[in-house]
Amino acid sequence: QAGERLGVVTVQLDWRAVISEAFAKSEEGYRASGARTVQINIVDTDSLVVGSMRDGDVLSTSLDGSPAVEAVAKGRSGFDVEDEGGRSELVAYAPMSSKASLGFSAFMGGRAGVLIRQEGGEAFSDVSLLRNLLILVAFLVGALVTAAAYYVSERIAKPIVDATEAAERLAVGDTDFDVVRTETEDELGR
Repeated sequence: QAGERLGVVTVQLDWRAVISEAFAKSEEGYRASGARTVQINIVDTDSLVVGSMRDGDVLSTSLDGSPAVEAVAKGRSGFDVEDEGGRSELVAYAPMSSKASLGFSAFMGGRAGVLIRQEGGEAFSDVSLLRNLLILVAFLVGALVTAAAYYVSERIAKPIVDATEAAERLAVGDTDFDVVRTETEDELGR
């Protein structure tokens, strides 16, 4: 009959092989892209690491207080920057759930999630490089604008200052000076 339970199937699973197969390829992909500090963990909703490429972390490391673990416990996925031992880490997280159409429950009854952690300095290094480049460009543009403004102001102000000085000398009766002729086509050069 449909829905009748006939028995129980048990499977012995080599957890290390599963983790190695699943995580190794992902971590290798990150490392191939230049990332050195990426770590992937499976955590339960009590903050205990239940899967990791680092054998010493499994069932002995707690991520207690991690907002990412709290979000996974509430069924949310996303990313955050967390403080881990005085250094920042970028953490992406998602609950491990199943598709109802497949007819099986989620891993660990839906009480686990995947956390991908990367040291903040490494994660944001491209952004920091871009910020520094934009600051450099801003300084260069500022220097160019300053130089252009100085050149234009000198070109406009110098003939006016020369004409003013000549007028002041003429006003006091001094006619013993050479008039500097400007070679412009504007009002001062005519």
